Parts: sequence; C-alpha cells; structure tokens
Amino acid sequence: MKQPKSINLDQYTTQAEELLKHARAGQPEALDRLRQNHPEHKSLAADSIQLADAQLVIARENGFPSWAKFDEELLFRDAVQALDAGNYSWLEALLDKHRLSLMDLLVAAGEPKVPMEQAFTWACMLGRTSDAEFLLDKGVDPLAGDNTWLNGFHYAVSSGHVDVVKLLIERRVPPEVENRYGGTVLGQAVWSAINEPKVDHVAIIEALLAAGANIDEADYPSGNARVDEVLRRHGAKSE
Repeated sequence: MKQPKSINLDQYTTQAEELLKHARAGQPEALDRLRQNHPEHKSLAADSIQLADAQLVIARENGFPSWAKFDEELLFRDAVQALDAGNYSWLEALLDKHRLSLMDLLVAAGEPKVPMEQAFTWACMLGRTSDAEFLLDKGVDPLAGDNTWLNGFHYAVSSGHVDVVKLLIERRVPPEVENRYGGTVLGQAVWSAINEPKVDHVAIIEALLAAGANIDEADYPSGNARVDEVLRRHGAKSE
C-alpha cells in the first residue's frame, strides 16, 4: 500500500529543512531564529546545526515545546481532515504508518465534539466495535457524524458489521433514524443486502427486525430469496 503523506506535517518539515540549510550557510535571519527559539543556541556553531535543531525552532515558533508535540498536533489535524472528508482509507493508512490510535489522538486533543462524532461513524463503517463502544461510553451522540450522508448505524449495516449493529441495538440507538437520503437503518440494510451484499446482511436484517425496526421501511419483495424469507416471517406484505 502506498504510504500517505501528512498533509500538515509535510509543509513544516520542508520549513525545517530550509531553515537548516540557511542556518548552516550562516544566514543572519536563520541564525537569529535559532537564537530566539533554541535553548542551547550558544553552543551551536553553524556547521553543527542538525535537522532536529531546526525542527525544534519550527515547533517553538508555532507554540509547541518540542517537535514531538507539534508532530502529534499536526497528525491530529490530518486525522480530523480525513474524518471530515470521509476519507477513511487514507486515515487508516495514516494511522498504520505512524502506529497511532485515533482514540488516543482524540483523547490527547481534549475529546473535541465533532471529530469524536465523526470518529464514531468511522468506527462503525470499519467494524471497530471496541472503538465504537469507547466513544459511546464517552457520551458521543451515535446519530451525529453524518457529514458523509450516513451516520454510524447506517454505515454499520451497510458494511455488514453485525457486532457493531448488535452493540447499537443494545445501546438502544433508534433504528428509525434516517440517513440524508431518507432511508432508515432497516431500509439501508435491505438495500445493501441487494446491491452491496456482505456475509452478515441477512443476520443484520434479522437482528433489526427482532429489535423492533419498522418492517414497512423495507422494500418487499426485494428480489433476494433469503432476505424476503426473513421479511416475510416478520410480517412483510407486498403492495
């Protein structure tokens, strides 16, 4: 898999490399920046300045005590951008590359409301049951985070993650909530079972109906024998 670049970190890494080049060349402005922001500037000769020194200056100029703390903040910003855009595959690759936990990033950032809601949708879509449970325990609204037109419950059924669906049922998340297309969770499950089938879609439909989802929200007959058998057992009638 092609490793993603950090949207935010790249520009500051470039700035640090440029500062290093100018400082080693003895440019007064670059050396002055080191004097103002590097605690050991007196012991730094131009030819002994390293990239880590330039990175520390960049971090301090941006209000952070170290490059590591600045790096953490920039990666958080990247994660938020990916969540906001619904670019979950890029987010997964970014987290894998840096061996990061999105939950740890969110907690370290003070558990910001909107990214936490969007992270819940991400967790549901990818079947990250423990992360979804963690976010629910933090008080995240499971019906928010629908900036990509589906909320977490719809993504869980669409992606075929029966364990996440069962968690949401246990937490009494209402299945009649509509996505931005106007479909309920059951309607989404039936549509996905027909158009984007996953192994557990029938089990998900069964679980939703057993939990009291409105049978009238399902298209019946659907054209899928297994789906129609479940719907029929729960009282579905053709128009």
